[in-house]
Amino acid sequence: MADVHKSRVFLWALLSVVAGVALRSFLVIPHGYILIGFLAGCAALAVGISTKNRSRIICGLMAVSFLLGLMRFDTAVRVDPGIVSLAGKPVMAEGVVWAEPVSGAQSQTMRVRVRTLNNRDVDPFLVRALAKKYPAYGVGDTVMLRGVLEDEEDGSGQRVRPPSERFVMIFPQIEPKNLPNRR
Repeated sequence: MADVHKSRVFLWALLSVVAGVALRSFLVIPHGYILIGFLAGCAALAVGISTKNRSRIICGLMAVSFLLGLMRFDTAVRVDPGIVSLAGKPVMAEGVVWAEPVSGAQSQTMRVRVRTLNNRDVDPFLVRALAKKYPAYGVGDTVMLRGVLEDEEDGSGQRVRPPSERFVMIFPQIEPKNLPNRR
């Protein structure tokens, strides 16, 4: 371990971040455990630096990098508790069509990145909206959705769908705000 090149240490640190993201995508890990592990990794890094022991420095760096990956994924999938409390209730959401809508025989399914909820700015989150086939919407269209916000996560905390499809609105009233993609 004494003669490890800096680029190799950097590579292993990046791989540790990726491993943290991968683990967190499969398992729900409580914040307390992540924090304790992060503090232990920082302590190992500090001990390695103070004793000038390269192997401890590298192990501490890997632990901190791994836990940064865990935290990064966790912040990406976390949803504002205020939004979860609105599940099952009628809401008014304004946002932008985020992905190309998928057309079915009688309907279209689109992902809308919601920026305001009940006339209040929120951290953006995605809602799957099942709407009538016409009018057709495109990526970048700003729409106002009025309907019941449904949460598709089951009570056990296990995800039934990916986090980007957790919330759904079925046949909401849609009011176009800005349709730049019309030809």
